[in-house]
Amino acid sequence: MTILEGKQFTIQSILTLYDLRESTNIASYVIESITGMNKTDQAINKQMLLLPNQIEKIESFSKRLEQGEPMQYVLEEAWFLGNRFKVNKDTLIPRPETEELVEWVLEDLKKNDQDQICLMDIGTGSGCIPISIGLKQSVLEILAIDISKNALSVAQENAIQLNQSVQFEELDFLDESNWIRLKPVNIIVSNPPYIKEAEKKFMHQNVVNFEPHQALFVPDEDGLLFYRKIVQFSQTHLLPGGLIYLEINEAIGKEVVALFSTLYTSVELKKDVFGKDRMVRIKKNN
Repeated sequence: MTILEGKQFTIQSILTLYDLRESTNIASYVIESITGMNKTDQAINKQMLLLPNQIEKIESFSKRLEQGEPMQYVLEEAWFLGNRFKVNKDTLIPRPETEELVEWVLEDLKKNDQDQICLMDIGTGSGCIPISIGLKQSVLEILAIDISKNALSVAQENAIQLNQSVQFEELDFLDESNWIRLKPVNIIVSNPPYIKEAEKKFMHQNVVNFEPHQALFVPDEDGLLFYRKIVQFSQTHLLPGGLIYLEINEAIGKEVVALFSTLYTSVELKKDVFGKDRMVRIKKNN
């Protein structure tokens, strides 16, 4: 099997799930993961014969992709703000809207002349948020918490791979008795679970069937569960002048703003590049 034939094999395996363009892109990523060749190199070396173990991987990866498993889980990698992160079934796949949230944080950090900033990421998953911030901006201390030990293991691997110092801690944030273990910080960032269970039926099956539900869903009766907890937490653990950056469900922007406006006067709702309400920034004045 040549590189070209391997690519065509992958494309044919997934054409019932994706259109030709997307299938071709996925196939290119598969070949790059297996051979280390980018798209240009693949085209130049399209008649190069694959090794037996590479052919086995193509067949195995294609079978998993054919069953709807996301490419990022099959290849165990995802790109986020120009860096490669390890991901698996214990972590969410990083999304473009989360990149926008991080870029908002970075924009503000560039204007900040403090050199003693401590930042906390609540529900870190793969660690893409705190690690990306650390890569772009010097921060005194970065803390990241998650309820999942397996997710934290992945995040730790990513921090080591990208040479970033992040303090990870396994902790159930919804249990307020755990908060005493956490120090006050200048910045809180979070992309918490915000999808109601009832919304599952409207979602793509490769998300529902493969991504960790614990990181996605909240009870139907309390879609603001994590935001309410973050409001409470910020009263004792966000330092004066501190900032909170949150990713939100596009349908609950006004509700999140109203929730934080009961305590804080500076609450800003921001749209993503698609014009959807996706982010909120809150400032604690005192």
